[in-house]
Amino acid sequence: MNINKIKVICAFLCLIVVGHATTITVNVPGSLTNLLSISDKVSITNLTILGNIDARDIKCLRDEFTKLIVLDISSITIQPYTGVGGTTSDLIYPANQIPDYSFNNSGNGKTSLISITLPDSITTIGNYAFSNCSGLTKIIIPKQVTLIGIHAFSDCLGLTGNIFIPKSVTTLKTFAFYSCPEINGFVVEDGNNYYSSTDGVLFNKNQTLLIQCPMNKVGVYSIPTSVISIGTHAFYNCSKLTGSLDIPNNVFSIKDEAFYGCIGLTGLTIPNSVKIIEDQAFEFCKGLKGSLVIPNSVTYIGEFAFLGCSGFTGDLIISNSVKFIRDYTFSECSGFSSVAIPNSVNLIGDGAFSYCSGITSLSIPNSVNAIGDGAFGYCSKLMSIIIPNSITLIGNFTFRECSQLNNVVIPSSVTAIGNSAFEVCKAITNIIIPNSVTSIGISAFSDCKGLENLTLPNSVATIGRSAFWGCSDLISITSYAGKPIDLTLSSGTFSGVDKSNCTLYVIANSKTTYQSVEQWKDFKNIIEIVTPQ
Repeated sequence: MNINKIKVICAFLCLIVVGHATTITVNVPGSLTNLLSISDKVSITNLTILGNIDARDIKCLRDEFTKLIVLDISSITIQPYTGVGGTTSDLIYPANQIPDYSFNNSGNGKTSLISITLPDSITTIGNYAFSNCSGLTKIIIPKQVTLIGIHAFSDCLGLTGNIFIPKSVTTLKTFAFYSCPEINGFVVEDGNNYYSSTDGVLFNKNQTLLIQCPMNKVGVYSIPTSVISIGTHAFYNCSKLTGSLDIPNNVFSIKDEAFYGCIGLTGLTIPNSVKIIEDQAFEFCKGLKGSLVIPNSVTYIGEFAFLGCSGFTGDLIISNSVKFIRDYTFSECSGFSSVAIPNSVNLIGDGAFSYCSGITSLSIPNSVNAIGDGAFGYCSKLMSIIIPNSITLIGNFTFRECSQLNNVVIPSSVTAIGNSAFEVCKAITNIIIPNSVTSIGISAFSDCKGLENLTLPNSVATIGRSAFWGCSDLISITSYAGKPIDLTLSSGTFSGVDKSNCTLYVIANSKTTYQSVEQWKDFKNIIEIVTPQ
């Protein structure tokens, strides 16, 4: 008898079909893939498995049963497995474990799966086990489970009801129920020594750490006074929460993404107890209104912490306990009319205040020794800024499209002006480049249409291409370099400048040289001046 006939007979003996429901017994772990034909595996929607399986069979369920809707594995035993045929690149799969990535293949969840019944014998639900299983509507966690892994049920968009956490659970990893918008609440079984719940919100046992508020929670919520830390993604995308956010005076840390996307919140007061506000803590809380005061207790504000909080109006007041304003911390906070940067700040990161279109003036204290790329880009109402002598580099895009900026003084400490640093700053009329600057980047002043007078020192060694492209109102350029700056590789440096009406002033005895070199020779009026720089 050939092997194909044997497979057919095994399938016939092990397969019982009742309506659209299929029951199959796996006697030898790892053999599920051979018990059914390809056509059967791609057509079965309702499956019950009996017997013994391992990580190979779970991989088969994930990858080969493409239309599976209802899966009942409550009566099986998951055996240990060692080898390369499991759900991940791991080689060892313990017994009684729903392995990592059981129903998620390289980020693609098993979206067809609506219902799964797990065996009571399992003790672990692995990392990403059901991540992105967007069709899954209900899950009952068996009462012997001790560990639920990272992202185990993240992005299960259809998961509804109250998630019951049995008393056996000792470890609930980060992001276990991340981005599950239809979950109404968490219920922790009495007797659990590690977790608790109140009003559907999940906490550690003594409720000093708020772990997760269900995304579907509606209305005003008051954080218990026992809480000292608001956990990572604790209120992530809880868009149905409303009113002012009442943070108790005991809270000292607000973790990553703690209130990300809470668009319904309208008020925020940060108490003096808070020391740490981590990355993205309030990102896209667009409904927050009024001024924002960072109290003296805060020593750390993370990247993107308030990005997109466009509803804030009035002042942004940062306490003098803050040393670093990190990348994009206040980006897109378009409602702030003024910003007070304290003299404790050493660094303003990339994009820190980009798109803060309500700010009209700004003073950077001497304590700041570095300003990141795009830090004030697209601040469309910014008219004046004071750059301190502590700054040596104006980075790429730092003031790009600050279209009303008309009062800017570049200090003598600056040695380089980055790419597009002042691009589309159309209101600037005069720029004096100090004698400390050695390089001007690509498109540094491109499209500064209002620029009328430009002074270039003899310290400048390089000017990037299109540096002054589109500066159509330029009427004078004064260059103090005896030897013209080489623009051979910097195409279009002065493209758009009316070279018939813009006068180029050069130092004595250099006119002939300027008239003979690339781009400089295009100016029709070159006049020598005696006055040294």
